[in-house]
Amino acid sequence: SALNRVIRMERESLGETHPQIADTVQIYARIYLERGHIDHSIQQMKSSVDILRLSLGPSHPRTAHAAQQLAQLYESRRRDQRDMNYAIRFYTEALEGFRAAYGNQSPLVGETLNNIAVLQIQEGAIDVAVGLLSDALTAFEQAKGDNTILN
Repeated sequence: SALNRVIRMERESLGETHPQIADTVQIYARIYLERGHIDHSIQQMKSSVDILRLSLGPSHPRTAHAAQQLAQLYESRRRDQRDMNYAIRFYTEALEGFRAAYGNQSPLVGETLNNIAVLQIQEGAIDVAVGLLSDALTAFEQAKGDNTILN
């Protein structure tokens, strides 16, 4: 396919771990998802997250956004307990990245805390979820006027 050729050419000219390759791989992930192939979409997003970790570091906002998207894919698939665990893991990675990039007073921090809390509620960890929701509320309140774009 044309996308395979683009990725091959990008890898040849930019190297295996250039952020542009992660962007192209994310396009692949979106295409797979739109076609109903969530397993392939997850594989591509995992690859994108790995590339971004190597090229930009785990604390970079682009890495955090990609980890958040991967968490959302696992949450959507929710085939078994492992999917829930992976969703929480990648939301947590995104949270750490957003905190490193923007501090605790970011709507992205609040949104991600809220997402983790929802999963904790579904897992029956109500006390954990209440703490996360309280932290999310604090992040949203402190972020008033912050122009950080939410996904």
